[in-house]
Amino acid sequence: MAKTAGVRTKTFEDLNNDFYSAFDNPEIFNCLEFNLIKVAQEGIKVQYTFKSYFGRPWWIFNGIRNLKKSSASKVDIGKLVNWQKHLSTLAKRPYLVFDNGTYVENKSGVHKPVFSENIIQSLGREQVVYIRELPRGSKGDVGYDIDMEEVLNLIHCIPVGKEEKELYQSLLNTHQTIKENSSFSGEELYAIKMSFFGFWQIFVVANFVMKQLQPKKAFFNCHYHKEGIIMALKRKGIFTTEFQHGLIDRNDFFYFYPEKVEAVMPKALFADEFLAYGKYWRDLLLEGVEYTEDQLKIGGFYLYQEKGVSEELKQELERRKGSNGKIILISLQTNLYAVFNDYITWLSEDMTSKGQEGIILVKPHPIMKPETYSPVVDLPNVLVTRESIHGLFSVSDLHISIYSTTLYEALASALPNFALYVESCRDYISTILDNGVATKLPFDQNPLEMLEKGSTNVDSKYFFEVFQPENILSS
Repeated sequence: MAKTAGVRTKTFEDLNNDFYSAFDNPEIFNCLEFNLIKVAQEGIKVQYTFKSYFGRPWWIFNGIRNLKKSSASKVDIGKLVNWQKHLSTLAKRPYLVFDNGTYVENKSGVHKPVFSENIIQSLGREQVVYIRELPRGSKGDVGYDIDMEEVLNLIHCIPVGKEEKELYQSLLNTHQTIKENSSFSGEELYAIKMSFFGFWQIFVVANFVMKQLQPKKAFFNCHYHKEGIIMALKRKGIFTTEFQHGLIDRNDFFYFYPEKVEAVMPKALFADEFLAYGKYWRDLLLEGVEYTEDQLKIGGFYLYQEKGVSEELKQELERRKGSNGKIILISLQTNLYAVFNDYITWLSEDMTSKGQEGIILVKPHPIMKPETYSPVVDLPNVLVTRESIHGLFSVSDLHISIYSTTLYEALASALPNFALYVESCRDYISTILDNGVATKLPFDQNPLEMLEKGSTNVDSKYFFEVFQPENILSS
């Protein structure tokens, strides 16, 4: 099989080694009362290259902002005023729930947010200020109270004062310290600078919102890429809880921080506590230095799960899979779509050439855009669906991914489980194989010919305990 184009060549282990070898003292990332090591990591990982006036002296940068503000339309100014009025109506609600926009449609066609549905139901909708973070997934019709993207679009109208100016100047000082005390390349230093700019912008927006609310607690998943929000929350004394968002591995870039940086972790803009899916993940995270033992708790598997599939999909599968055909469920991962496209195309052709009945049921990640998997949509034995992964488990005969959390989730359905082997992902895949969660699937292998090897006896309860609402309320 030909080598897939567009595959990441650097492993997560290499990414970590390169980052930590570039500096000796993690205090170079100190900025005011916080440490921005995570913000610097974001720049390195995302590799920002956009242009900005950020980095100029404050009087120039703010002067440009004032020009934009003075030229802002009355419509934009009116929108900001309306936001202030709207926020005032939410001020007495005690909880903030942040959501990344990921949703599924239930069998009735109703949008259900994957990461926040059960949390909101547990807290009580009338007690929650429901906030859509900056776009990651699609914007489902789920009733957000605040859309951070809409407020960010009005940032040129948001007044800035001493606090924002002090942060801006401190960011420039921190960047200069990093430049003088590290071996990051020019491109990496620029990416860090642009990450600092994004951090400053999100803080300005989050600070504007938080000044008008009076919550006691905030809930979110993924502590990274939210540093500007977390800083605004911490400055207001709001207790923060991070829910596990998916698979966590020892080679993660934003977990399992080494002892080298332990001294700055209390200032590095993590949540006040972390709720894991189950004992396995909690114990695993104890190996890192970012969260202490008393901060790590078990919250259970809180994600929204749609049971079963729609009648339309059920009928389509029965019509197309053949009398003896198997349903091969493949759950995609966002940044590895080229790999999946190549493998699905190969598998489709291999099944056809061997006269094998069956359907390759392709489940895109909720945030994936249709163009990323368009090469496989029209293949004769492929069916793409965006229905809930948990419902799809119930109608499938086996499951394939690379290193997705879905491999762990499939354990509860006792499906033969396969991890498609990609060399650049070997660190994540090795952990999955070592845990007995899945069987290694080489690129040139047909899983229908390996079914007897795909079964596992691993107990899913070790990874996923039942979600208990009291775990939120007692935190």
